[in-house]
Amino acid sequence: MTRRSLMLGLAGYLTTIVAILWGLRQAREAVLARMGDEQTVAAWRDWAEETRRPIEPGQAVERRPVKSDEPPALILMRDHFGSVRLVSLLIGSFVFAFLTFLGVGIWRQSRDPRAPGQKPDAREP
Repeated sequence: MTRRSLMLGLAGYLTTIVAILWGLRQAREAVLARMGDEQTVAAWRDWAEETRRPIEPGQAVERRPVKSDEPPALILMRDHFGSVRLVSLLIGSFVFAFLTFLGVGIWRQSRDPRAPGQKPDAREP
C-alpha cells in the first residue's frame, strides 16, 4: 500500500466520522427543539395517561400502559446521547472498514493481468 492510498483512506475515514457526528448533532437538535417544549411533553403525558386507563367494552386492542412521562426520543437524545454517539461511531467505523476491504479487493482483482480462473504460474514473481 502506498502512502497516497493510506492518506486517501484516512481522509475518507475522517470525512465519514465527521458526517456521522454532524448528522447526529443535527438530529439531536431537531428532537430537542421539537419535543423539548412543554406543549409536546404535556400532550405526551395526556396520551400516556390515556393508555393507563382500563379498557372499555368493545375496544379492539388492549394497550400496554406507557411508563415514561416524557417522549422516548427526547429521553434518548437528551439523556443517552453519549451512548448513541459511541454506538454510531462503532457501527460507522465497521461499515467503513468493510467497504474499504471490499473496494481494495475489487480494485486489486481488476488490476490482475491473468484471466479469471487462471491458476498462478510458479515462475511469476
